[in-house]
Amino acid sequence: MQQAEMPMDIKVEEISELERRVTVTIPAEEIDKMADARFGYLAQTQKIDGFRQGHIPVDVIRQRFGSKVYGELKEQIIQTTAMDALNKNEIRAAGMPAIEEAGEVLAGQAMSYTMKVDLFPTIEPKGFEGLKLERETAEPNEDLVNGVIDRLRDMRKTFEAKDGAVEAADRITLNATGILEGEKEAFPGGEMKDQTVELGQGMLIPGFEDHIIGMKSGETKEFTHAYPKDFHNKELAGKKSTFTVEVTKVESVTLPEIDESFAKESGADSVDALKTQITEHLTRDLQNASEQRLKRTMFDKLDEKNAFTVPSGLVDMEFNSIWNQQLQELQQRGMGLEHMGKSEDELRAEYRGLAERRVRLGLLLAEIGKVQDIQVSDAEIDEEVAKISAQFADRKDEVEKFYANPEKRNQIAGPLYEKKVTEWLMSKSEIKDKTVDPKELIQ
Repeated sequence: MQQAEMPMDIKVEEISELERRVTVTIPAEEIDKMADARFGYLAQTQKIDGFRQGHIPVDVIRQRFGSKVYGELKEQIIQTTAMDALNKNEIRAAGMPAIEEAGEVLAGQAMSYTMKVDLFPTIEPKGFEGLKLERETAEPNEDLVNGVIDRLRDMRKTFEAKDGAVEAADRITLNATGILEGEKEAFPGGEMKDQTVELGQGMLIPGFEDHIIGMKSGETKEFTHAYPKDFHNKELAGKKSTFTVEVTKVESVTLPEIDESFAKESGADSVDALKTQITEHLTRDLQNASEQRLKRTMFDKLDEKNAFTVPSGLVDMEFNSIWNQQLQELQQRGMGLEHMGKSEDELRAEYRGLAERRVRLGLLLAEIGKVQDIQVSDAEIDEEVAKISAQFADRKDEVEKFYANPEKRNQIAGPLYEKKVTEWLMSKSEIKDKTVDPKELIQ
């Protein structure tokens, strides 16, 4: 049996193009009816010393549980009427409404609450068929393959203590103190203790290593050096500092030979087989990079041709996701925002622009898919779940149970839908291939 809609008075105020303020008022008689029903139920079910269960006077129940009941009714009323109020006024909410103000629920009085709602924009997609796109393609070359081998060698390099002077490729251990010009004590972060530094890896500020080369273990040296003008820490950028550096250990670096032993340690039977494996991996990487760049170019063109206002609430959610992810990545690397080379305000503005673009493109793709009747079938979701399950063979049952939840299946359906719409857009575009240097695609 369908529950009757609660009587309510609704007023809608236009705040901006995509924002509405909705005030909902529930009449006093409806409040009293709900409260009486709740108090009557409690009178039959509660146990109170001095009264037989089922024979407790309602006035006693009101006195004992009134505050709790009216508090629960407040939450219940908002939960059960908010969406009805929006539907009655044909308001397509973009996300959950935000309750701005809610009055108390009291006997004999009407109850009102106000919510702010973001609306979905009306979108008429433009210029999405017949896009002229250029796909940059490349094949792995010898330099690229050798670059991967060099990185593999670098991962397996060894170090050996030496007595001679520091050379450009050595690894050193040092103690250092930096005092800015005009100051008497080291600035925050201007001291290093037992710091291991591999020269030539960009671990120190530009030009700093030049002062160290030629020193020996146990030697101390004092010199003045300026921080770059574009240094990420604005408080140090362009300033001179007097450094006192003590080298406590010098180690030479030895790279492994490129031979059969090296190849086997890298997962191949021979050097030629290793190069073949690397070439295959690079081919896939280049293809993926090519497709990603093509997709980004297509999205750029769609963004240019479809300028419309997007709901601020959705932008806020997307921004928070991007921002928190960036902070988490920096924390994992032991870095702070100062290492980004921009102020926090600059970074926030940049990421908010990115968030707005993502929301706009998401809404645009959804509308194009709707117009073109592009859908994701249950079979396609099942196929994706099977792929995920295959990656966790020992936990296959857990994965399948996890994705049996409709909400979790929607998490798969969303990206699949975007992929299908993107593929449809690509099929309607004019794409010309252009061969480029592979380093332009993989940087």
